[in-house]
Amino acid sequence: MFTKKFRIKSNSAIKGSDRRKLKSHVSQQFTSLADEDVAHLIPNKEEMSVLKLYTHNGTSVIVYCLGKNPLFFEQDKQLFPTVYTLWKFPNILPYFTTWPPVLEKLQGGADLMLPGVVKIGDLPTVGKGDVCGVNLVGNQAAVGVGVAHWSTEDMLASGMRGKGVLTLHTYGDQLWEYGDKTTPPQIPMKCLNMEDSQQLADDAVAEHTGADGTGADGTGAATDGSQSATDNTQEDSGATQECSNEINQLTLEHTNEMDDEEVEEEPLEERVAKMDVLLMECFLFSLKYVKKSDLPLLASTFYAQHVQKCCPSNKSIDIKKTSFKKLSKFLQHMKERGLLELKEPSKGVISIVGVDKSHDDLRKFVVPEELEQSRATTVALDEVAKKEEARHSYQAPEVVEMLGVTSAMVPIFQPQYKKGSWLLRNMVKDVVTDYVKENQLVDANDPSMIVLDPHLSDAVVNKGEYITHLKWDQLFTRFYDKMQGGYQVAFPGEVAGSKSVKKGKIQPINISVVQKAGNKKVTLVTNLEVFKIDPKQFAHDVQVGVATSTSVSSLPGKNAGVQVLVQGNQIEYIATVLIDKYGLARKYISGVEKGKGKKR
Repeated sequence: MFTKKFRIKSNSAIKGSDRRKLKSHVSQQFTSLADEDVAHLIPNKEEMSVLKLYTHNGTSVIVYCLGKNPLFFEQDKQLFPTVYTLWKFPNILPYFTTWPPVLEKLQGGADLMLPGVVKIGDLPTVGKGDVCGVNLVGNQAAVGVGVAHWSTEDMLASGMRGKGVLTLHTYGDQLWEYGDKTTPPQIPMKCLNMEDSQQLADDAVAEHTGADGTGADGTGAATDGSQSATDNTQEDSGATQECSNEINQLTLEHTNEMDDEEVEEEPLEERVAKMDVLLMECFLFSLKYVKKSDLPLLASTFYAQHVQKCCPSNKSIDIKKTSFKKLSKFLQHMKERGLLELKEPSKGVISIVGVDKSHDDLRKFVVPEELEQSRATTVALDEVAKKEEARHSYQAPEVVEMLGVTSAMVPIFQPQYKKGSWLLRNMVKDVVTDYVKENQLVDANDPSMIVLDPHLSDAVVNKGEYITHLKWDQLFTRFYDKMQGGYQVAFPGEVAGSKSVKKGKIQPINISVVQKAGNKKVTLVTNLEVFKIDPKQFAHDVQVGVATSTSVSSLPGKNAGVQVLVQGNQIEYIATVLIDKYGLARKYISGVEKGKGKKR
C-alpha cells in the first residue's frame, strides 16, 4: 500500500475529541493493551496530528501520528498499527515468521506466501481478514503489517500453499520513511511461559515412560522422569526470567534513546524560523497556480487546497507554530506587503479577491526543488484520485418513459403482450403498425389514412366521438395518450425490467426557498431519493461549495422521504451542483426559476 509515494490531502493537529475516539478505538480493537498502555501510546499532552492521504493507487487512508512517527493508519474504519507502534508493544498482534531474504520481496509490494512462513511451534490462531504482523526468524520485532488471507484452519488445510498475509505496510516503505526512520530493535522471540515449560517437561517424561506409568523396562522409571521434569521446569523458568530481563533492558534502552533525542531538540526560535520559511515558500509557490477565475477565494479554502498541497510530503505546515500564530494575521501581513487584496464579507470570514502576480516577491521567488517534485507528485496522484473517485462517484440515471397496455387495447397487442405489460414508445408504434398492415386497414384511396376497425375504435376513440379514419401520426398519438403512463429509472450497469416500472410521472427534485423568523431564508431540497442521490453526501457537497450550514431530516408521514435544508437562498448553486456534478437534466429539477438573479 505504501510502496510508492503517497499524496497528503491534509495534515492537521488532532482534536481532543478525536484523540479520545482514537483511544477508545484502540482499546476495543487491541484488547491486550491495558489502559495505562493506551495512555502511554496516545498521551494527552503530547503533539499528535492526523494525516488524510491518498496512496499511489488512489486509496484514501487516515494516519495518526505522535510527533513525527505514524502510530496507526485507518482504512474502511479498520485500525492498523505501524511498525513503530509494534516495536513499542510487540505483543498486540499475532505474528507470522519468515526468513530475512523474504523481507525484500515484502518491501517491493509482495504478499507473504505460506511456503515462506516458518513454523515455530503452532501457527498463530487467526481468522480470515484479521490484522496480523510479520517478523523474521530470530527477532520478534515486526517488519510488516497486513491481514490474514485465510483462517489458520484453512491455511493448514491448504497444505501451506498460496497467500498467507496480504501485506499493507512494511519496515522501509513510504509510511516508515515519513517517521524518524529508526531500524527495528532486537527483541528476542517470544519466550516460553511456565505453562509451556511444564508441558515440555511432561513431554520429556512421556518420551521415556510407558503408557502404564512404568519405564520402558517395566520398572519405576517414572521417578527419574519426575526428577527430570523438575529440573527442566527450573531451567525453563530461569530462561524465561532471563528473557524477560533482556526485554526490559531493551525497553529501558529504547526509552533512554527517546529521552536523549528530546534533550537534543533544536531551540524554539529556530523551529519557529524554519516554520515561517516553509510557510512563506509554500504560500508564494501556491500563488503561482491561483487563477483569476478562482477568485474570490475563501482564506480557509486557499490554505487547505493550495498552500498545504504545496508542502513536501515529508514535512507539514502548522500555522500555530509560526510567528504569526493565526492564518488571518499572516494573510493581513501579505496584504500589507502588497501581494494580496482581501475582503471580509462577514465577521471572521476572510476572502482573497486579488493577487498581484507582478510583485517582486513573486517574480524573484525561485521554487525549491523539493517543492517542485512534491507538486508534480501531487498533480499525478490527484489525477489517479480523480479517476478512482469518478469510478465510484454518482452516475446519473436514464429516465425512460413507459406505456402500459389497457384492457381496451389487449386485442391489438395480444398474443405478444397482455394487460399491464409495459412498452417503450417505439415498441407501441411497431405493434400498432403491424396490426394495421396485417388487417389491411390502410385506406386504398389515401395511404396516409387508417380505417378504424372496432378494436382500434375501442382503443383510441373517445366516448361520444364519431371517427372512421385517422392519420398515422394521429393514431400513434392517441395510443400514447390513452395508454397507462409509467417510467423507469435505470442506472448505468442496471438491466431495466418491468418490475422497476413505476406508474405515473416521475417527480422532479424540488428546490424551494422559505423565509424563517428574523427575515432569514433557507433553501429546501426534496425528492433526491427518486434519483438515488445520497442526501448526506449532497448536503456535504453544498456545504463545502457555499461555506454554509446544512442539515438532513425526514419528512413527516410514511415513506415521505427526506429533506435537505441549506442556510440562505442557494437555489442557483444547488441547481448547478445537480446539473454539473450529478449530471441530471434540467427538466428533472423544479423551482430553478425562483433563483434567477439571486447570488450565492
